[in-house]
Amino acid sequence: MERRAAAAALPPITPQAPANTQQPAGSMAGLLGALPAAALLSVSTDPKRKYAHTLEFVQIQGSTWVGVHSAKANAMVRALLQAQALPGLPPYSRIQQEVKFGADGKSRVDFVLHWEPPGEPNSAAGGSSGRAAAVVAAAAAAAAAAAVASSAAPAGKRRRGSKAAPAAAAEAAVVAAAAAAAGAVNNNCCYLEVKACTLAEDRADAGGRIAMFPDAVSERAQRHVRELTALAKAGASAALVFVVLRDDCCAWAPCHERDPAYGQLVREAAAAGVRLLPIVCTLDEVTNAVRFRGTLPVDLDYKCARSLAGPPPGSKTLRGPLALPHPAGCRGTAAMAGPDSYSNGPTTREAEVAPAPKRIKVNSGNWQHFVGPSYAVSGMQLTDHRMTVPLDHSGKVPGTIDVFFRELVHRNKKDDKGLGYLLFLQGGPGFEAPRPTELSGWMKQAANYFRIILLDQRGTGRSTAVTCDNLAARGTPEQQAQYLKLFRADSIVRDAELIRRAVVPHNSSSGGRWSILGQSFGGFCCATYLSLAPEGLVEVLITGGLPPGINQPCSAEDVYRRTFRRCLRQNEKFYQRFPTDVETAQRIVLHLAEQPDGGVTTPAGNRITPRTFQLLGLQCLGFSHGFERLHYMLEGAWDGQQLSHKFKKDFDNLMAWDTNPLYAAMHESIYCQGAASNWAAHRVREAEYAADFDAVALARAGKPVMFTGEMVFPWMFDEFVELRKIREAAHLVAADADWPELYSAARLQETSVPVAAATYYEDLFVDFDLAQGTAGSIQGIRQWITNEYLHCGIREAGGTILERLLNMARGGLLLR
Repeated sequence: MERRAAAAALPPITPQAPANTQQPAGSMAGLLGALPAAALLSVSTDPKRKYAHTLEFVQIQGSTWVGVHSAKANAMVRALLQAQALPGLPPYSRIQQEVKFGADGKSRVDFVLHWEPPGEPNSAAGGSSGRAAAVVAAAAAAAAAAAVASSAAPAGKRRRGSKAAPAAAAEAAVVAAAAAAAGAVNNNCCYLEVKACTLAEDRADAGGRIAMFPDAVSERAQRHVRELTALAKAGASAALVFVVLRDDCCAWAPCHERDPAYGQLVREAAAAGVRLLPIVCTLDEVTNAVRFRGTLPVDLDYKCARSLAGPPPGSKTLRGPLALPHPAGCRGTAAMAGPDSYSNGPTTREAEVAPAPKRIKVNSGNWQHFVGPSYAVSGMQLTDHRMTVPLDHSGKVPGTIDVFFRELVHRNKKDDKGLGYLLFLQGGPGFEAPRPTELSGWMKQAANYFRIILLDQRGTGRSTAVTCDNLAARGTPEQQAQYLKLFRADSIVRDAELIRRAVVPHNSSSGGRWSILGQSFGGFCCATYLSLAPEGLVEVLITGGLPPGINQPCSAEDVYRRTFRRCLRQNEKFYQRFPTDVETAQRIVLHLAEQPDGGVTTPAGNRITPRTFQLLGLQCLGFSHGFERLHYMLEGAWDGQQLSHKFKKDFDNLMAWDTNPLYAAMHESIYCQGAASNWAAHRVREAEYAADFDAVALARAGKPVMFTGEMVFPWMFDEFVELRKIREAAHLVAADADWPELYSAARLQETSVPVAAATYYEDLFVDFDLAQGTAGSIQGIRQWITNEYLHCGIREAGGTILERLLNMARGGLLLR
């Protein structure tokens, strides 16, 4: 396609098409009076065509692109169906287009989707095609009967603009014909009719615009709705797909004002079980393609004169106005370009639906992408995004959740279409992405090459955050535990794949792929990504996060056996740095043990006991400046003979269990793929390290009190006030052995994706030896092994580490 700007003197849109340009189909009433700022034309070299150009899109109101070639709506839907990317439909295996029916053979349905078992006849009269013809023929008879019955009604009682308004006799004829057709219904089919929608108007109560159809009285459209309604009443599956060719709308409604008969028929169709699927397909200026932007909610009662009287007779599931999403920026899930182009001839802008990933099954549920506000923050341009994704990507558990991510780009590069995309996967599990306040560290370095995607992994931050309160409200402990199981790395990766398909241009230099950077648990997610969907990746960068024991059903025991040993060494280093803290820690432990109930209560209601006091090692033994942090906390521990309020408040601040409970409830599950953890850290401590970490016995013997590291213990769900709310669910999760595979050793050994990892020799959280076992299983991985940094090296020298990993992944640092 060629883009003609306003400067090219393109005439305003009028009922007459510009010279030498194919006139678009439809009335285009919704665009009359709107002066276009620019237009998009497709170019054909077909010598048989009268005109070489076809008007495809016009830009109105400064920024909104509206598709005006409504005849291509069917081709857009066909491309989405072929890619299995159209949400809200049952799974299907075969597509028929333009299926004729009726005695005169003049009526037809746009698509018939089949999901019959392999080998079932599909062309003989007795097969699915024959049954489809029988069903739609019966539907046509029903529609004809309705038209005859209603035309016999007195003219003064018909609705304005309709020659076939429903009446009691017509409804009886439809039901009778549908009942007669019941025996011919093919329950393995879905019948789809497609309509293009360009009309929209402001909706003050929603803060946005609402798309509507039709834009004029259409007896043909009315007939199609009657036919689908008859099919649904006869037991068939049927759907109306409205292709909204503009991206400034927050909902869809039938246009009762322009065609009240059609509006009422759509309400009756919905009541009969016909699916209403408004989808947004329009121009994406960033990717230079046509994109499927997602779906819109339906408001059947918008400006309906009968809405106050309630639903139509016989209604079963008809709903009133639906809750609306963010008003503008409904963004989508599938780019269009390529061999299945919907263009009529060669164009300079192709269009196809991006194929679904080969190695990851994405449920074709109702998932949408919304682009939120964009704003400047100290050298960066940030844009908020929200995507609605399946709660369970396997489709076994119904429902959706919201996933939030923030796009970061250097303010001087925000218009640079040559930038790659880098997904950052945060450590955890259970923690949200960083909230940048300035462009510094690894982000500053990465912003030279990438648009950075900061993902709040599902259950964290703004991604349908799991809290102790909302989890406790989810029914029984068994139901809570089943819900928690859907928040692991495999689900996070599948969320990321939907995001990649929505935001990374399919025609970019990377071919729609992106780079990923994983810190700590984010590195575990990188290995899962390589196992599930390597075709979406340009390169993988890992910092302190090679997962252990990828071939074991559960590696948790091996992990804790080694990390307890590392904790003892880190404690020795701490007390060498601050020897006076030996006595301070002993005094605190003995004071706690002497309390009537074995400890003290913090301002947040948590309990500081000898064993919860030891948990301070999690934040202080394995991070840079952690030793200093612990020292300064201990030196202010006392207020006379009691623990100070500041010490107790600092304790609360270091314990993130109340704000990020996924870390506690799901931590050991990150090591499970087919076996239960059964509180592995607790079992290893009691069996092998009981004396080393018995705080009271050590203090009474005058020995240094040992702090623990990255371990979660079952008694924490008694000592921390928020965790008590999910105690039973946490125990069920720990005992559960039914965990899906997180890693594929075969795929990791065969991968062609470049992988570079920074591995820290003295990492408290990721054991070096276990990490080396995994590194040996990843084809072509290059490691930078160093003891210069602890687990959080990316915080200390992020720019340096990122640049080195990029050079390693791209071959800039040669093998030696």
